[in-house]
Amino acid sequence: MDRTYYRESESYDLTSLIFGALGLLMALFIVGYVYQFAMSIVPIIYLNALICAGTSYLISLILRLVFRLAKIRSFKVRLYLIAIGILSFTYFQWSAFLGSLLSEEFLGLGAYLESLTLIFNADLIIALFKDLYTYGTFSIGSIQHGIPVNQSLYVVLWIIEFGLLALFSVLLIKKYGVLPFSENTGKWYSKYLLEDNFKVAWSEQAVLEGIKEKGLLEYLEEHKYGDAIKHLKFFVYLLEEEHQAYLTVEKHQIADRGKGKKEVSPLIENLLIDKQLAIQILGKFSNERVRLAI
Repeated sequence: MDRTYYRESESYDLTSLIFGALGLLMALFIVGYVYQFAMSIVPIIYLNALICAGTSYLISLILRLVFRLAKIRSFKVRLYLIAIGILSFTYFQWSAFLGSLLSEEFLGLGAYLESLTLIFNADLIIALFKDLYTYGTFSIGSIQHGIPVNQSLYVVLWIIEFGLLALFSVLLIKKYGVLPFSENTGKWYSKYLLEDNFKVAWSEQAVLEGIKEKGLLEYLEEHKYGDAIKHLKFFVYLLEEEHQAYLTVEKHQIADRGKGKKEVSPLIENLLIDKQLAIQILGKFSNERVRLAI
């Protein structure tokens, strides 16, 4: 088997990109508003951290959906959209936050729209930030004996919040890898998961050598009954109109002897295989189509 892997074309359609970027901004406009509302009504800092993490996941999901619908096959363009998304969300969220401070009440949609123009009032923005730095808006602990969150501590929390949102979003996007795309048909490949747990291998080289020696079909048959705690998962990418298919392999391991968190790491990504071989594999092994491969 020739060890050839899928490589993105670095192409994109400008019209689709523009509509995708506009859709991204509209979605984050809503997410920023809801995020700030949730943070304002939840006074517990630990729950705030969970809201932050959940929002990061939502942002990454929105970004991946934009990549898919706009058919972005360029790594650089995806990076630009990620930067635009994170910065736009931060702008929307901070606009809602500052607007609520000025109104001293629940920020309605009309007031939220007005708050987006605060960025053009530099004197007011500077005054608000000075007050926030000096007095803060909340404290850690009880009302009488709590630690006021202001000055340097407030700045540190701002940086941590932004860092968590940005880092989690990028890591979650990276986790899902690259989905093969057909330049001939303008379609994404369909993704299929082989449902069996296959015997674990600890390196890409070990799997590739086993496939080269026995052939992919026989290799899968011999390694079919893997351990429930440590095993490999195989994914096949297939498109009816194309003459080639791709194979991805992940290593799955459940910590604490099957009682802890599942750890997933890519072993092989988008290895080129023959289309007829892919059809044989899907016919021989139980599989399910991954419906939302984004």
